[in-house]
Amino acid sequence: MPNKQFKSDSPRLAFLVWFKFSVYGAQFDCRGRVAHTLIGR
Repeated sequence: MPNKQFKSDSPRLAFLVWFKFSVYGAQFDCRGRVAHTLIGR
């Protein structure tokens, strides 16, 4: 039973990890663009 529960929870966990990384990546990309704009000026 625990193994089955883990398997059913695995996609949700993977999605949460992907979501956190995508949000962090978006923030990092935004900061990089802002820094590039400031340096460009």
